[in-house]
Amino acid sequence: MQLVRSADPLPIKGIVKSELTLVLNTSTVFDPNSAVKISVSGAYSMNFATHYISKISRKGNRLTIKALDRMKRLDCDFDDSTYNRSDEPFNTSLVIANLANQAGLDGVLGSMSAVTTLYYDEIHNKTCREILDLISENEVGVWYCTNDNNLRFQPFCTVITANAANMNNTSALYLHSVKGPFEGLCAVNSESSEVFTTGSTGNFSKVLKVKGSRMCSERAVEILSNVANKSYQAYACAHIGLTAATEGLTAFVFDDYPDGLISCKTTVYFGGCTIYASASAADISEGESDYSELDYNFRKQVEEGKLYGCCVMSQKGIAFVSPDDYSDSQLPCTAAHYSFTTQSGGITSYEGVMVSTAPESVQRVSDNEVIYNYENYSIRVTADGEGDTRTNPTIEAIYNE
Repeated sequence: MQLVRSADPLPIKGIVKSELTLVLNTSTVFDPNSAVKISVSGAYSMNFATHYISKISRKGNRLTIKALDRMKRLDCDFDDSTYNRSDEPFNTSLVIANLANQAGLDGVLGSMSAVTTLYYDEIHNKTCREILDLISENEVGVWYCTNDNNLRFQPFCTVITANAANMNNTSALYLHSVKGPFEGLCAVNSESSEVFTTGSTGNFSKVLKVKGSRMCSERAVEILSNVANKSYQAYACAHIGLTAATEGLTAFVFDDYPDGLISCKTTVYFGGCTIYASASAADISEGESDYSELDYNFRKQVEEGKLYGCCVMSQKGIAFVSPDDYSDSQLPCTAAHYSFTTQSGGITSYEGVMVSTAPESVQRVSDNEVIYNYENYSIRVTADGEGDTRTNPTIEAIYNE
């Protein structure tokens, strides 16, 4: 007999699945959806969540039973018959309590900080799991069924259930890659595609990337404060002596890791005279390209052809455009650009003429020409000497007859 509890690697949204497998030599007939309760006595007393038979197969006198906890009912449609659009928004805690009751769960533990209200379109024609997924991706964590049949939310990198490994009955611990410690956060709003970054984002291996419909700059700061300096440690241990019943994403406490290592997949093995577990957290396969959003805020400021006041980003760098030459709807901006050119020695020239304050009598300055008092003048710069040794630069305005 074995019990497997698992979540996605890097558990930042979704639910923890729990499946119990029993193999019996019996001719007894069990009805589908019958309850299966596991209790362990001895040196360590343990009570596990009730599971309900989902599949039965028989080969001769050998019976194999698969059973799931109450989370299996989350795929059912949420009954929103008592909710009206005119009454939105709805208190999230009350919606979750109703949802838990529909799924056969006894109650809800924990509270929400990011998704405090829900709207009609977020619960109408949705399954219970879809509603919990929306909440979990914005709260950043996973839902699970407790051993006493309550619905509980576990924030990412937060230990709720710790199990001190019996080191006399535990095999070697193998550490793999580590994600973190988290110094920065990249939050993507799934509705607007806006990107919000906070903290230090120079090293993607120390940046947590999340996505949700409620993401904003304030939420990004809040999430980072919750996970700052924490890490996701990938590891594996094939044999752990249990001292307590596992629940949700259990953290196993080892001698060198007193705070515990959170397991994303825990398998509990029940033998005739022993009970032990295997635990693991899978490696996260990602590269720098998975964090292309990190330069979003930079790119959107320097996008070529995009107009910012009287400035536009051109192939020559920042250029200036006369308001008379473009309209707000003309994007990318195709009006004449006046940019800078830098020569050796730090000498910089401008394609137009730049003055501190343009007199009212100056109507236009462009292409080394000035229209002054409605008459056209050419601009010429002269100096004594040649090359970098030139001195006494003089600006002349030559009247064009």
